[in-house]
Amino acid sequence: MSTKVEAIQEFPKPETVSQLRSFLGMISFYHRFIPKIAEILAYLNAYLVGSKKRDKTKIKWNPETDASFDKIKKCLADATLLSHFSTDAKLALVTGCSDFAMGGVLNEITPKGPKPLGFFSKKLTPTQAKYSAYDRELLAAYSAIQYFRHMLEARPFALYVDHKPFTYAFRQNSDKCSPRRLRQLDFISQFTTDIRYVPGKESVVADSLSRVCEIQFSSLSDLKLWESSQNSDPELKGILEGKIKFSGDLVKVQMPDSEISLYCNVNSESNRFYVHGELRRKIFDNLHNMSHPGKRATKALIASRYCWPNQNKDITNWCRACIPCLKSKVHQYTKAPVFQF
Repeated sequence: MSTKVEAIQEFPKPETVSQLRSFLGMISFYHRFIPKIAEILAYLNAYLVGSKKRDKTKIKWNPETDASFDKIKKCLADATLLSHFSTDAKLALVTGCSDFAMGGVLNEITPKGPKPLGFFSKKLTPTQAKYSAYDRELLAAYSAIQYFRHMLEARPFALYVDHKPFTYAFRQNSDKCSPRRLRQLDFISQFTTDIRYVPGKESVVADSLSRVCEIQFSSLSDLKLWESSQNSDPELKGILEGKIKFSGDLVKVQMPDSEISLYCNVNSESNRFYVHGELRRKIFDNLHNMSHPGKRATKALIASRYCWPNQNKDITNWCRACIPCLKSKVHQYTKAPVFQF
């Protein structure tokens, strides 16, 4: 079984009616992807008849309910595995955190609704469990982005949280933030600053996963496009022939699980892909427009993944011409009024 549905497959049996209600709420979120769901859940739904919202009554399991519980988990796993990652579809990352665990689900937005690509769940350490609600939600978002990093790299997406104050994370005074908060927010800002609020009762998947006690390329990087672009790039040809100066060694590197090889700069810890002229500005827009960092941060962000001649010069010019950056920094050029003495 794929590791991306491991959190669902290891979901323990609910001990109380309240826990069962939470589990069924998570399942109903993806009911459209599970055939005959009403029939499968008939035995489990019987426990909810006449019960209160926070009913702590212990559940007495029997062979019928055991079979229903196991079958619904298998159906959800099968539905998840049927979803193939698309480089063109919009993404939505939903995260949540309880007093003892955190969870998340990465959704692909399709015409028929959200389709799950993977689930994330992790138990909090004793120290993390003492964090404030805000810091726990921040940790959940930070950890989920780390977990799904290979799928979120250079992809615009919205981050949905069930803690409303967290939606103002990038508007607060940084002087009041702890070093840990600043570090985690800085990492999140490299991927997205689009944080939206969704009530916990509507964010049932991430919320349920957070309450379990036990628990590569981007759209720009279509391999065939990059290979044909590199083969027809006159600037790359000039570099390989020594006619154009370039700091670094460009070597063809075979891509994993593919027969395609791309030119990469192998002088750094990780291979950096050579980018031809037409894609350079597109890569800058995708990475810079996520959070509009400064010139230095943008250079470091792009240089860690890609390379091309005069890269720093191009990035500097594009940053200086970025309208949102200029608007946010207009206060730097405000002149003091002239006073009369």
